[in-house]
Amino acid sequence: MRRMLRHLASALLVMVGLGCGAGSAIGGSETATKASLQVIRQTPLTIQGHGFRSHEKVRVPAAGRQWHSKAGARGSFVLTLRGANRCSIVRIVAVGSEGTRSVLRIMPLRSCGPSP
Repeated sequence: MRRMLRHLASALLVMVGLGCGAGSAIGGSETATKASLQVIRQTPLTIQGHGFRSHEKVRVPAAGRQWHSKAGARGSFVLTLRGANRCSIVRIVAVGSEGTRSVLRIMPLRSCGPSP
């Protein structure tokens, strides 16, 4: 009887271990978050990114220039796009060094006039 209980306990531990391993292979307990960008200040134009990987280097090409930042431990960053404004940028793309990517489309302000 005692031997049978040991085998059952061992089998249960193996099943639990396999279940945890399969869960990690499928997606683990981490919740996948989608990267996002938002404008947090108009002048100077400042964006905030969320959902990037911890300490990931981020490149932001826009309006013929490139800016660089680095996400913090929680995967977020704040970047001021000096020299850029809402009239010269209609789209901001943030590309992380580990493959994280987010696109923010910006509607020009009415004061900008018609786009060329």
